[in-house]
Amino acid sequence: MLEMKHEIFKALAKPKRDCKSYYDIGIRKDGIYRLSPKGATPFHAYCDMKNGGWTVIQRRKYGDIPFNRKWVAYAEGFGNLDGDHWLGNRQIHQLTKEKPSQISFEFIMASNHANATAVYNGFYIDDEGAQFRMHVKPNAKYNKVIQSTFKTTGFIIIII
Repeated sequence: MLEMKHEIFKALAKPKRDCKSYYDIGIRKDGIYRLSPKGATPFHAYCDMKNGGWTVIQRRKYGDIPFNRKWVAYAEGFGNLDGDHWLGNRQIHQLTKEKPSQISFEFIMASNHANATAVYNGFYIDDEGAQFRMHVKPNAKYNKVIQSTFKTTGFIIIII
C-alpha cells in the first residue's frame, strides 16, 4: 500500500495533460490540479474526479462573481477555481487542440433541484486568431430535455 501511495505521489509531482490523465492513474478526489497540455504553459483547473476526470471550464453556482466581462477576461480566465469561474479560452484551446474532447453542460433547476445534462462529442475551440470559435459534433446525448425557459441555480460546463 505504501508503495502505491509513493507511485501516486510521484505521478502528481509532474503535471498531467488534463484531469482525465489524473483519473487514469487512480486519483479520485475532486479539487484543483495543475495541468500541462503539450506545448502549453502549465495552469491550474478544477477537476471533477468523482464523475470520471472532467475538467471544469465554467461553474456558476454561487453567484458571487459577475460574468459580464470583456474579451481579455474570457481569454485569460477569471474567478475562483473552487467556486464560480471561467477557466479561460486560451487554456480551453490548449486542452482541446490536440484531440477533440467531450463537453458536458450540466444544469440544476432552481425550483426543485432537478438536473439536466447535454453531452457533445468532438468539442474543441480554435486559437485566439480565429476568435476562439467553438466546434462540436451535432450528436448530443441528453439525460433530460433542456427547455429554453429552464431557470437554473447554477451550472457547470466540463470537458474530458
